[in-house]
Amino acid sequence: MHEDLHGARAVTAKSTNQRRRTVWQEEAKRLLRGEMARHDFNYKSLARALGGSETDESLMTRINRGTFSLAFFLHALRAM
Repeated sequence: MHEDLHGARAVTAKSTNQRRRTVWQEEAKRLLRGEMARHDFNYKSLARALGGSETDESLMTRINRGTFSLAFFLHALRAM
């Protein structure tokens, strides 16, 4: 019984971490999209400004998921 309770706690902790990560991913996505709008950038123009290392489709996927590093975020801001 103790093992089941311990296992349940582990799942709860993991769920909390996942929710926390999702909240920050949403915030990062919102901030980057806001800056894109403020600078009148779309995914295609951002891809060009970043040197063409990614397609506009791959940028759209990456930004919509919110799964990008701080380094990428700063690079995108500088490129705009």
